[in-house]
Amino acid sequence: MGIKHVATMTFLVGGVSLLAPHAASACSSRTVCVTWKSQIQDDDVGESVVLGEAIPARGAKVTLIPPTPEHPVNTFLDQDGCVTFETQYAYGHKLIVHNEAWVGTLDPLDLTRVRVIREPERFEYQEDFIWVVDLHGLAPDDTVNVSIEPEEGDPIGPLMAVSTAVMHQFYELDIMPSAPYFWGTKPTLEIIYTDYKANANGACRTVSLGPDSRREKFVMAHEMGHWLKCEWGGDFGSYDDYVTYDYPSDDPDCQFDVVMGEIPSGAGSHGIRSAEWSLPAMNEGFAHLVASITFNDFADPSNLESEDGIFQYYKDINLESVPAYADFVNVGKSRVSLLGTGSLGGQNRWVDQKCNADWTEEHVSSELDWMRFFWYLLTHEGDAPTLREVLAWMDFARDDPITYVFDLVNVYSALLLAAEDSDMEPFVERIEDANCEHGVYNGTSCQ
Repeated sequence: MGIKHVATMTFLVGGVSLLAPHAASACSSRTVCVTWKSQIQDDDVGESVVLGEAIPARGAKVTLIPPTPEHPVNTFLDQDGCVTFETQYAYGHKLIVHNEAWVGTLDPLDLTRVRVIREPERFEYQEDFIWVVDLHGLAPDDTVNVSIEPEEGDPIGPLMAVSTAVMHQFYELDIMPSAPYFWGTKPTLEIIYTDYKANANGACRTVSLGPDSRREKFVMAHEMGHWLKCEWGGDFGSYDDYVTYDYPSDDPDCQFDVVMGEIPSGAGSHGIRSAEWSLPAMNEGFAHLVASITFNDFADPSNLESEDGIFQYYKDINLESVPAYADFVNVGKSRVSLLGTGSLGGQNRWVDQKCNADWTEEHVSSELDWMRFFWYLLTHEGDAPTLREVLAWMDFARDDPITYVFDLVNVYSALLLAAEDSDMEPFVERIEDANCEHGVYNGTSCQ
């Protein structure tokens, strides 16, 4: 007689029970698959991984309410966004979908919790959201597909769609940290939608996005890149160093500004091509790289040919104050070639070629150059490290702040030294080649 509490198998994931209902007599199996509507605006811009409008609600927390006398069940969708259950009724079911999901592999112990909440005013949180779906016409052994249709102005459902899709890609790429975890517990991710503040920020355990960012998948993946790096062990140097974006460039090609709307934003402090202190430039460039890897296929080094990819930049650049970005915005549509092909997004060695006064300083680089540096390191022909190995390399360097000193100006040298002392040692020459190709540090000579 339906899903009974007594005939269940329970898996514990982070203290949450995942209920796998068993069959009851005179009942038949039904499957429901759920999709989110993404509402993203930067999909299919030349990248190889296109999410589309309908995204499987992977691992979403749901409550299934059958007709009486069958009992409600709290459970989770599988990693395809589906749930199979037993019932004797074809009509009268309701499925309540919650703003929480456990995304990962088929192993119920290898999942990461993702939740989206809302912050209308500073420190005022709305934490619980549900979507109710009426299920009708559930024929025995049938599969029914349903879609969560967000109401006008609802950011929570679409953010659940994109954040879980990116998390799924992280697992596909095998870049999630493994035990023992840096923070002592398995990573979790809370997405906070901030009505009162524009821009986006990624940190340990959280990512926040404002009204200007919620429809852009590259923003989500970039900020989750910061989150990922933090969950592997945090950032280099002090907090003040890696968020210091006040390098005073006098080169017009290497300045940055954004269009300011009615909602406060700090997005104008740095940009894709602005000359910056090396530490924040590397930090932002690596987050760009994570977004790029998420939505672009890796090259196969055995082909002896590096493949390009596309990164879609997302900030609303103020062309009145930084007219040097006119071609970037109007011609290239803010798209960036990861190889620098045809100078889409800006030519290689940007600071060297365009920031003449800034390039005299060893401690100055750009997000663009660092993103391409990492892409070259991972995808150029020949023996290449994996992104997981690169993350482990950073973690190795971070664990010994006495030997590997990171501050505003000392990044490339410390990373190179750490590579020589770690499992990245076979790739030292490749790291040096990547620097020569993309110019993140001018303290070494390149042929």
